[in-house]
Amino acid sequence: GNFQRLLSLYGKIDFDPERDLLVFLGDYIDRGRENLAALRWIMTKSRERNVVALRGNHEQLMWEYFANGGDGDLWRPNGGEATWQELQTASRTEPAVIDRCLAFIDARPCSFRLQAGGREFFFCHAGVEPELPLELQQPKDLLWIRGRFYRGYHGAATVVVGHTATEKLRSGCREPIWLKNHILLLDTGSYLPEGRISCVDVLSGEVWQSDDIAL
Repeated sequence: GNFQRLLSLYGKIDFDPERDLLVFLGDYIDRGRENLAALRWIMTKSRERNVVALRGNHEQLMWEYFANGGDGDLWRPNGGEATWQELQTASRTEPAVIDRCLAFIDARPCSFRLQAGGREFFFCHAGVEPELPLELQQPKDLLWIRGRFYRGYHGAATVVVGHTATEKLRSGCREPIWLKNHILLLDTGSYLPEGRISCVDVLSGEVWQSDDIAL
């Protein structure tokens, strides 16, 4: 939802679809000032070659909210209120905007698997259930798991995730964290006043971060 931070990061990475693959890890909306703008940008970018946009738990919450007619609402009290307000405003002049956003979310995969540089990478929003092979992972874990994954995963593939801000695991940390058990944590707190959005080249380890744009 912090669209200006997203744009500042994208301007730094010099993405070239002829040589690069760009994977977005989800949570394009909520807790920001320009949630719909960020989501629309991702919707457009995902149509480009060698771009993968995964589903995050906040997109899932939004989809479930509208699918259930607002019943059992977990979305709006958990960061979705501003996004909901933006959608209501936009729908006055663009009646199909909500349906288009929901169709996009519904088409998002929950994971992406890749062999590159002689290594295996598994991208998802939150993590994996350590007791299951990667091919048997369930959407609930891919979107929501936390501690059990961080403590219990010991697979050969590097699992690249967002979901939990790095400062929650290391106080004050605003940078990606490589854990020893083949986990790369990339949520560097975009929703926080001094947070960042981060991108990592998983082969070289090079890191880019958004500018220090105040919220």
